Parts: sequence; structure tokens; C-alpha cells
Amino acid sequence: MKRIPFWAKATFTVWVAIWLWLYATYYPTAHFLWMCHVGNVVLVAAFWLESPLLFSWQAVALLAADLIWTYDVCARLIFGIPLKIATYIVDPSLPIWLRVASLFHAAMPWILIWGLWRFGYDRRAFWCQLASCSVLFPLSYWLGNKADNINWVHGPPFAQEMQQGIPPLVLVAVAMLVYPLVMSLLPHLIFMALARRPQERLPKAAKRVSDDKAVISASSPPLQSTPTTRA
Repeated sequence: MKRIPFWAKATFTVWVAIWLWLYATYYPTAHFLWMCHVGNVVLVAAFWLESPLLFSWQAVALLAADLIWTYDVCARLIFGIPLKIATYIVDPSLPIWLRVASLFHAAMPWILIWGLWRFGYDRRAFWCQLASCSVLFPLSYWLGNKADNINWVHGPPFAQEMQQGIPPLVLVAVAMLVYPLVMSLLPHLIFMALARRPQERLPKAAKRVSDDKAVISASSPPLQSTPTTRA
């Protein structure tokens, strides 16, 4: 039984296609190595395949980061607190349409939480995230540049003074270690505690059939064997 309606799959796919086109007209190809950008493409597959593993993987990879991004932007817009992470949102040198397209970060937590509620949490997601970090972070260093600082492989932008004199490859190794531990491990533990496993809840139709069979079985009198007579 399909658990995501076609219109939802089509809408998300069209949005990601438009977003890819907008970003591709402005950013170099290496920019799509950002983990959140990879996540958009993975989620298209998750929608169409209705995959608990893909939804879980992106939840453990991006939920914490997107919540922090959203808080950073809201703190700037509501309270005037200077941005520490999403500084490009208020950068006048960037086209307004590009900054508006970046607001997908604010919608992503709702999509990810919905995916966990709909499909459950696949415990293998954390290992998928470790594997993806081991691939994306080195590629971000080799194909990106220090100005773009993709996936912060050159260190977090708000702590540049602390990184003086540290060899670049050490910063890459630290990013590969710190991101999963800080941004993914805690969500993984929370999801394991609060979210069901994907196979723990039957679809409603299957559950209804199971309940009907149980009722019929309980209401039917036990069959009594008829004694046979011998001639």
C-alpha cells in the first residue's frame, strides 16, 4: 500500500528540480557537496521509494543542523541577534531569489519529522551517515576551496582564530569526527528512544484485516470432533 500520495511526491520532486536549476546557475558544481544539498536529492529518492532507511538517514544527518540554521535566522529576524551560521541570508551581494531558495532549510525539519512519524526510524541510518561523511568531507576539501568552506572542512567560520596554524588535513579529519558525534549521534539516540522501528506498525488496511481475523476467530465456536461408530 502506498503511504505517500502521488501529488506529494511530484510536488517535492518539482521543487528540488527548480532548486537545483537555481543553484546551478550561480554556484559551481562542487557546491552541491554540501550535506544539506545532497540531502535534497536523497529525499527525492526517499519519497518515490517510500524508504524508511533514506528518510532516517537524512533525519540523523540534517535535522539538528537545519534546526540550528532555522534558529540562527529567526534570532536575526526577530531579535536582531547577529547571524553566526546563515550569514549569507543577509548578504546583499547575493541575489534575493538565491537567498529565498535557501529557506528550504526551515522546511526540512518538518519533512524529516514527518518521515520518521510515517515510516519509523531505521537504526542503520547512523552508519549510513558515518559512511557519507567519510566520502563527502574529503571530496569537499579536494574539489572545493577555502572561501566556500564546503561542509566546514576548513573549520567553522565563527572560530577562525582558533584554527590558526592547524594543518588543513587535520581540520578535515576533525570535521569528519566531530560532525557525526555532535550533530548525528544525539539525534540517533533520541530517535531510537522515541521512534518506532519501520516494521513495528502495520499499515492501517493490513492492521484492519488482522483485527477482523482476530474477531472472527474469537467469536467462532471451537469445532467439536464427531465420534465415529464402529460396525
